Amino acid sequence: MYLQDQEARRRLSTIADPTKRMVSMLEVSLDDIGRLLTVLELIGKQEIIFGQDHLCAAVILHHSGVPALCQMAHEFALKAVAMDYRPETDEFDLKWLAAAALDRMLVQTGRPQSFGTQYNPETDERYPVDPNITDENRRQWNVRPLSGEGDKPLVGYGSE
Repeated sequence: MYLQDQEARRRLSTIADPTKRMVSMLEVSLDDIGRLLTVLELIGKQEIIFGQDHLCAAVILHHSGVPALCQMAHEFALKAVAMDYRPETDEFDLKWLAAAALDRMLVQTGRPQSFGTQYNPETDERYPVDPNITDENRRQWNVRPLSGEGDKPLVGYGSE
């Protein structure tokens, strides 16, 4: 499920034609709903047990667009970090995911984000950031300094 989610997003990034991209985004959104329902069912059955389960659930919940579910994504990512889970590849950084999920929840509820990982998709500008969070705080969560390149984590998923 997690791999399907990530592959769908990778495919989107390769589509240059705006109309085709919009159609693909709608298809991904419909698929996201199916993955989200599956994750919520697994949570209800208390079947999110291992670190990998927490990572997968966090990624799917993070893409939900629902503040309460983004908060859950943050908590699942934190749990995977606490379990000292390390993905088999360095494809995804759990600390960065925890930070990004928290930021997404804050932005969705009209508050400034903490780490600066969220951008307005229409303007490509970073949403407002809490000025009390330092770049050192960001580094602790593998988030680039605000003056850094984009919202990619310092290690793992998307890092150079």
